[in-house]
Amino acid sequence: MNRGRAGFALVAVLWLGGGLSVLMIAAVAPLTIVRYAAENRIELTRSRWAAQACMALVEAAEGGTAPGSPLDSVALGEGVWCSVESLRPDERVNPNRTDSTGLARLLADSVRTASLLDWIDSDDTPRMGGAEVEWYRAAHRASPRNGPLRDPAEIRLVRGFEELTVEELEAAFTTRGNGSISPNRAPRWALETLTGVPRQMAARLEGRRVEVEMSSAEQVVAVLGLDPTIREFRTMSERLSFDE
Repeated sequence: MNRGRAGFALVAVLWLGGGLSVLMIAAVAPLTIVRYAAENRIELTRSRWAAQACMALVEAAEGGTAPGSPLDSVALGEGVWCSVESLRPDERVNPNRTDSTGLARLLADSVRTASLLDWIDSDDTPRMGGAEVEWYRAAHRASPRNGPLRDPAEIRLVRGFEELTVEELEAAFTTRGNGSISPNRAPRWALETLTGVPRQMAARLEGRRVEVEMSSAEQVVAVLGLDPTIREFRTMSERLSFDE
């Protein structure tokens, strides 16, 4: 009998302890949710303030920055930075959207071209002259992303691009936009990446746009006196941007 009562008492204590634990969790849970909600509201407010501050910096800088040069990054506190670029995406080259021929024209370096394409593609088979995961592991370096670049500065991780500065990369590359190039604004080296436009024709295009603003791929072909194949014209049309 005593042993049975002791067992009953133990079970009762365990049930009581479990019940108190549930009550404590039930009491604490709403407080935790409230705290997280408050922290989220604070972060949201900070983000809004940071966005407004960044926009104010952009508006203040307009008209005071040389065309084509990025505005300096400004720390807004709590690890938040405002970095503004005066170049539009269609004035630079997007490696994620440019074909191998265009990149080869731009880089004029087979090793760099192959390595950049290897970094972006989804497989681990290196191109001739390129580099995939085995090469980076042997060099004790970060492995290729095997996906689209997230930022131009990431290109410094690619074999052959180590010596380039972030400023140089951001002036030439972008990861924003759809990869199109503006024939009315893009520099000659960016125009040279266009399939169907011979490299020597890029300089002519850069000069002729001073006289006439082009509004279609057909007009670009006419201005340059080109006779592209159907495939070349289709590819060129997809890469041209006429947005103002």
